[in-house]
Amino acid sequence: MANKFRKLFFLCFALILLSGTLGGLVLWDTGYFDHRLKVIFCDVGQGDGIIIRTPEKQTILIDGGPDNSIVYKLGKYLPFYDKDIETMILTHPHEDHFIGLIETLRRYKIKNIYFTPAVGDSPIYSIWLEELKKEGAEEHLVGEIFDIPLGDKLHLKLIPPPSGVLLDDLNDTSIVGQMSYGNDFFLFTGDMSAKTEEVLLKSGLNLETAVLKVGHHGSKYSSSLDFLKATDPEIAVISVGARNKFGHPSYRTLKNLEKSGAAIYRTDRDGDVVIYSDGERLTVGSQTFSQ
Repeated sequence: MANKFRKLFFLCFALILLSGTLGGLVLWDTGYFDHRLKVIFCDVGQGDGIIIRTPEKQTILIDGGPDNSIVYKLGKYLPFYDKDIETMILTHPHEDHFIGLIETLRRYKIKNIYFTPAVGDSPIYSIWLEELKKEGAEEHLVGEIFDIPLGDKLHLKLIPPPSGVLLDDLNDTSIVGQMSYGNDFFLFTGDMSAKTEEVLLKSGLNLETAVLKVGHHGSKYSSSLDFLKATDPEIAVISVGARNKFGHPSYRTLKNLEKSGAAIYRTDRDGDVVIYSDGERLTVGSQTFSQ
């Protein structure tokens, strides 16, 4: 009888040990023990889709790309048990930025949604508005600067489009995001053109950044030399589709970026560009950038 109880005891102990080990491996695989900021510029084709995972395990999604690729990316980079997105931002209502957000609204619980006062001209935009209404998230029209505290060292500032450009070009209605984590700064520019860049430069805002999301997929109408001089990025990321019909990124923009000295990453060539920050150093793949 004693042997029977001893065997049962060791069997239970082995099962508990195995369960604990498997649980730890699963959490390790989901990045549970990694407390760095993680910014993923997703390869969603010709469009923007950026996932930010904070050290406090909050999720921020900036734009959703031209199709449902972003849903696959969320499944890839978020833990399987996490279906919450704390902050969703639509920079401007063009299809290559919002279509993926529609399916995301259906599959994830969104707490806060920030979007521009500009109205989209696509027939699909009405579907976005319908899903937005069903979601019941807290909606924020970015008509003024929003400061979003995200943790001890992490802050996100949303800069509204300049007044007077709303009827000219939807690209120039883009919300600009400025995020800081310790000494590391990120600037997300949507599709704004050099015209809006000039307005920002005159605003007096400090635009210096370590990481620049290059405006409008590298279009020749964005990323002026003056803007790149003011932002002085170490890393420039171009969200762009392979063999796209627009010829993005343009030769002129690439040359401007080379003159700025920034290391250039492109989603059409590099796939998803994943940047880690501990507040002092930025890491892209095996390359480290110290601030």
